[in-house]
Amino acid sequence: AGGNNTIFKPSPQAVYCGWIICQALWRAGVPRKALQFIPCRNEPEASYLAAHRKTAFLIFTGSTKTALKMLKARPRLALYAETGGKNAMVVSAMADRDKAIVDIVQSAFGNSGQKCSATSLVLLHRSLYEDKSFRAALVDAAKSLQIGYAWNLKSKFGPLANPVGGALKEALENLGAGEEWALKPELSVTNPHMLSPGILWKVSQKSYCYRNELFGPVIGVMPFDTIDEAIRLVNETNYGLTSGLQSLDDREIAQWREGIRAGNLYINRGTTGAIVMRQPFGGMAKSAIGPGIKVGGRNYALEFVDVDEVGLPRNLSASDPLLNRFEFMVESFPGGIDEGTTEQLQASFESSLYEYEHVFSKVEDYFKIRGETNQSRYLRIHDMVVRIEVGDSPFSILSRLFNAYLSKAELTISVSRSIGEDLRIWLRLHAAELHAKFVQEDQSDICGRLRSIERVRFASPEVVSDELYAAAAKDGLYIASYPPLVDGRLELVLYFREQCVTHCYHRYGNLGQHQLDPHAEDALAPGALPDEVYRSGEDDEE
Repeated sequence: AGGNNTIFKPSPQAVYCGWIICQALWRAGVPRKALQFIPCRNEPEASYLAAHRKTAFLIFTGSTKTALKMLKARPRLALYAETGGKNAMVVSAMADRDKAIVDIVQSAFGNSGQKCSATSLVLLHRSLYEDKSFRAALVDAAKSLQIGYAWNLKSKFGPLANPVGGALKEALENLGAGEEWALKPELSVTNPHMLSPGILWKVSQKSYCYRNELFGPVIGVMPFDTIDEAIRLVNETNYGLTSGLQSLDDREIAQWREGIRAGNLYINRGTTGAIVMRQPFGGMAKSAIGPGIKVGGRNYALEFVDVDEVGLPRNLSASDPLLNRFEFMVESFPGGIDEGTTEQLQASFESSLYEYEHVFSKVEDYFKIRGETNQSRYLRIHDMVVRIEVGDSPFSILSRLFNAYLSKAELTISVSRSIGEDLRIWLRLHAAELHAKFVQEDQSDICGRLRSIERVRFASPEVVSDELYAAAAKDGLYIASYPPLVDGRLELVLYFREQCVTHCYHRYGNLGQHQLDPHAEDALAPGALPDEVYRSGEDDEE
């Protein structure tokens, strides 16, 4: 769709499925030269393709470890990867217990637990965790799954794609201190691909299965006492693909929804089965590498095009108090700014204001299904670094600062030590006004604190050092470095992360109070406070 020649290299376990897909696309009119099918091994052939200089970018689905390995081989590779997950289901004391068990079992053991979105960690409120009848019901539900091959229509649970190995084997063979099997998984003596469901009890943050993706039909169960504690436990896995909550309490739902760091949130339903546009898919933290634009959403194709701006944007908002503040900054810029750049900056500011108002501050439910809301929203980048280098144009400096401030990112202005004194003083002066930190440092200094940064915005890829790219590659940190654009719709994407929140609010067909206004969810995006509150300097949390 972006006009690119594309090589499709399927997983070795799914070559024939890939072949069928390519045939369908070719029959539909996609040229064979534009879409090429290459079945091959991961090593060495696929790695060779990924590292080759003619590969402009790579779309990858697989483990975080594999993605980081590819970046290590080629740190400047444009990698867009949906990687691992440690997806958690939080079950409150206010949950519908029977429904919670149904959703846990389907999410954890459907597809033999080998969906990237599968539930693999279950957090039970202590009242449920210590309830022997709840534990027995959960175990009984998992044991009732019919295990067998797909051509046996009674089968609900099939073989694994690969023989048991890696992290899954480690978790099966080595229990941590105090852990016990509520339901011990059994490996078939005749088929190394056939493993029955497993439920591991008394899991803690020290447990192997707490931080490691097992990619198989095994869940770890751990207790919590408050929703705040549950949110912390989920976020500290360092993954953020999908997450689920079972609760009928609107207060708990609102608290959990605004606290969980994951790309797809599911309330009172399973964590698997995302549908294109309804639940655009993609994660955060170690579950995503790249700009974090969701697959199956409106922005996805933007990742795979180079933009050439041939005119100024048409959609503009020219009446906002924020313009006055930045117009003063333009007028006071060291050395002055020519008329053409001033016109560009004005268009950039007004375009971003329009797009923020009409797109990036909105919570949208495109399908409006009765009984379920599916809200797509944009979350601000929490730790954003705008890097100023010698040679950066006035437009690139001011437009990046404007968009970072507009997005309400927690901003650090990082300035090269080689920057002239006048510009350095000007940036330091305005940093406080923009609620930003000011740091004068080398790129090697940034390398040492990358783990505390969510995104870095440069004005040009040529000025990013090999050392910084190599350091960022170790943790999969995305460095946005293409020249800033005037059009706010295209530029502001870099200053946000996308999230989808699905709330199944009907109870066995009864729509309840949501029937009156099913889409009036209390779903204000974190950081998207009313402008008069944020711009008056009030604390974000207030």
